[in-house]
Amino acid sequence: MHGFNNRFDDAVYRFAQIVHDSKVPAIPFLFTWPSRGEMKLRAYTYDRESANYSRDALESLLAMLAGFPEVTEVNLLAHSETGLHWKRYAEGRCVAAKPRIR
Repeated sequence: MHGFNNRFDDAVYRFAQIVHDSKVPAIPFLFTWPSRGEMKLRAYTYDRESANYSRDALESLLAMLAGFPEVTEVNLLAHSETGLHWKRYAEGRCVAAKPRIR
């Protein structure tokens, strides 16, 4: 999950780079939300609100993954604004969840 000032194409490129470089034996997926992709104060406000608005979609994705018995663990990589949303979600929803989400 990307942070502030990351357009979709940037997020996809960086995601592919992390997957390739890490060589982690996992099934990767990218969760992204609308970012204005600008370094301006109003853009930060827009990105923050977009991340807030996308929180339900993140919860739906994680709930869908939890519905697959083969999924035993989900590891999320998030930074910036998205990291705050993930922290709020984790604190409220998935301390003892299956699959283990961290």
